[in-house]
Amino acid sequence: MTTVMGFVRGGDHLLVSAACYGALKTFAHKWLAHFDVEVELYPPAIGAAIQKYIKPNTRMICMESPGTVTMEMPDIPAIVEVAKRHGVLTMMDNTWASPLAFKPLEHGVDFSVEAATKFFGGHSDLLAGCISMNDADYYATLRETQSVLGQQTSPDDCFLVMRGLQTLKVRFAAQSASTLQIARELERHPEVSKVLFPALPSDAGHAIWKRDFASSGCLFSLILQPAAEDAFNAFFDTLQYFPIGASWGGVHSLAAYYPASLQAERAFPLTDQPIVRLSIGLEDPAMLLADLNAGLDAFGRARATAA
Repeated sequence: MTTVMGFVRGGDHLLVSAACYGALKTFAHKWLAHFDVEVELYPPAIGAAIQKYIKPNTRMICMESPGTVTMEMPDIPAIVEVAKRHGVLTMMDNTWASPLAFKPLEHGVDFSVEAATKFFGGHSDLLAGCISMNDADYYATLRETQSVLGQQTSPDDCFLVMRGLQTLKVRFAAQSASTLQIARELERHPEVSKVLFPALPSDAGHAIWKRDFASSGCLFSLILQPAAEDAFNAFFDTLQYFPIGASWGGVHSLAAYYPASLQAERAFPLTDQPIVRLSIGLEDPAMLLADLNAGLDAFGRARATAA
């Protein structure tokens, strides 16, 4: 949001991925509208076709790869090429991959944004973020915007980020490996309709992920077999090692639930079914998989009973 406020002005056109972090979309639609900014959502898995959304007043394209819940993979280099041809700024949320798996600035992105709350901190106990750029001329504008908005990170949170960075590489590698192992196994469970995870060959965005990314993050999503809410309640009630929470990327695993009603509100919905999002921590992957299988089995029993 700091980047948008720093460079987007009244009368500008802002393009935002429909799969971007929900708070950014809310900010864009409900706040920027008061400043006469034209906000438009575009399909999350877009590439060079972003061309048709460019207008004479387009100022910035906001990207996230993959989408924060639905995991679509946009073609970042293709979007950047179109943006540069039209003099449009690009910003990418790179929290899922971290700089260990993807470096947006090396692909021509103007601003790389990271939620340091997630992987950098690693323990789900701080609130911080960072913006990286290649052009030093942008720094003064961002620094002024940060000051005007009163966005300051506490000394304690700065310490916690610095502490977390010391173990980032080993944590990321371990969580990435466990996540891939668990996602592969869950693909075979009969109660799982689809696993949304670009590192899997079955995923629609796998080719782009394989081309551009060095590794994968700890976050992925599940679309389960169609069922009533009681079945999802049984799933979550059975889990022992996946408390419900949003501050993913830490050493402890988390789960989140996105109901069908929320999917219906999306501009370019991937599914009309509920989505379960999982963040894999540093616990024993065999233990986590057993826990998820138990939850899915409970889900299946509840679904069969309802039928």
